[in-house]
Amino acid sequence: MVRALSNAQRALKHSQTKEVAYKDAVAIYTESRWNFEMSSDPNCKAPISLRDLVARYKGLISLSTLSRRVKGLPSAREAGCLRTKLKTEEEELLVKHLKEQVALGFPYTHRGITEVANSILLARCEREHSKFQPLGKRWSAKFVLRHSNKIKTYWSTSLHSTRAQCVNAAVLEAWNTLRESVQRGDFTDGIPILPENIANMDETGWNPSVCQTHSVIGPTGQKLQYEIQSGMRENITIIGTILADGTFTRPIVIFKGANLLTRWGAGDPTHNVAKAQ
Repeated sequence: MVRALSNAQRALKHSQTKEVAYKDAVAIYTESRWNFEMSSDPNCKAPISLRDLVARYKGLISLSTLSRRVKGLPSAREAGCLRTKLKTEEEELLVKHLKEQVALGFPYTHRGITEVANSILLARCEREHSKFQPLGKRWSAKFVLRHSNKIKTYWSTSLHSTRAQCVNAAVLEAWNTLRESVQRGDFTDGIPILPENIANMDETGWNPSVCQTHSVIGPTGQKLQYEIQSGMRENITIIGTILADGTFTRPIVIFKGANLLTRWGAGDPTHNVAKAQ
């Protein structure tokens, strides 16, 4: 399912579309005037006017703004970048660092990324012997919006540290090689494994009394953003299984209890309530 864009994201996308239109219009106008001035043909076509260019883009660009852009004045976005406290290269470095932390399983929250950005700003102010002014409360949200093609906000999903340490390129490559050989029938005298005999099982758990998810920042294009957490907690577990042919089994719910009570399964239409002691 495609997530709907927020009002700020739609405004940014529209601004980027207009920026492309202004750059194209300036290039067309500049080329048209250069060809006219360099031509020795007295019948050479006159250069295109700014009004004709504005009409060509059907209201996407304005005459006054195009006139300023032709004179070499910066766009509102470029002028805004000059007013930001962090320089462009500093923000790019911060985005790179954020992605590295995500790969390690420790994504930043808005508060965390603001603290890192403040440390970068403070270090530069100390080098330049200038006054340090911390970033505002809304800086991180605007930062994510400026780099929405690279990072976005997610709700974190817990991933235990023991499981996270087992996820690396060598382990995944070895597992995929073994899976492919098993499916081909290398271990069953050449008889391939049928899709209805291939199952994938996964489990998820949560503590009903503790909220373990919060808003974190990660690279664009992901469905889930895991966050490593340490410690052991009693929780409720749900196990689901799906087969390669598209069929699935009924989910299993596991929770701790000294005795199995009849009322635990009263509202379960699948009658798959299990217990773990």
